[in-house]
Amino acid sequence: MFRSDLPVVFVTLLSLLGCSKSTPPEPEIYQIEDSFEDGISSWTVHSLDDEVDTLTIDWYFLSSDERASKGSQSAKLYMDNLTDAAKIWLGRSLEVTPDKTYSVTISFDLASADHGEVNVFSILANALPQEPTTRDDILSGVLEGDFPEGTYNGGIEDFVWLYKSLTKNVRTTGEGKLFFILGIWGTWEGARTYYFDDLRITVTEQPQ
Repeated sequence: MFRSDLPVVFVTLLSLLGCSKSTPPEPEIYQIEDSFEDGISSWTVHSLDDEVDTLTIDWYFLSSDERASKGSQSAKLYMDNLTDAAKIWLGRSLEVTPDKTYSVTISFDLASADHGEVNVFSILANALPQEPTTRDDILSGVLEGDFPEGTYNGGIEDFVWLYKSLTKNVRTTGEGKLFFILGIWGTWEGARTYYFDDLRITVTEQPQ
């Protein structure tokens, strides 16, 4: 009898050992999707370098039904870039875990009528561990090659929807927030209009 019990005890111990193995926790994943069907009220509008002497240039960022790549609405940006350097963007924050690294992918559709290759504006799209307030903040961690063609639409003398995407890693601070921006940096003097639609942001926790 004693010998016949041995295999049973051995199997039971193996089972217990197998059950004791810990399963790695699933990574945190956050998603934001916005086609601006309900307007831009979930975003805040910001600007830099939009003054000439004491005059503020004419610009606005609002929802529009003039054109859309998804649904019937988009976010319309207009600027009369008399400063040759205006930066206009939408901003939004997301609460995550402090002191962790996240992979962030930002993709969106941009409608641009910029058909010339030499006077295109620059795209502002980024994820940051703190709210941006300066030019350096806005560009922090963004590589020059992320949007090398800027707002160039391929040479078509009309609005063309362009797909844009950016992926980067961001390390949060003790505040435990991520800040997202989406907009345009005017790099030539003149008036321009753009439309943003089908914005998707995916945030995935990375291993420590």
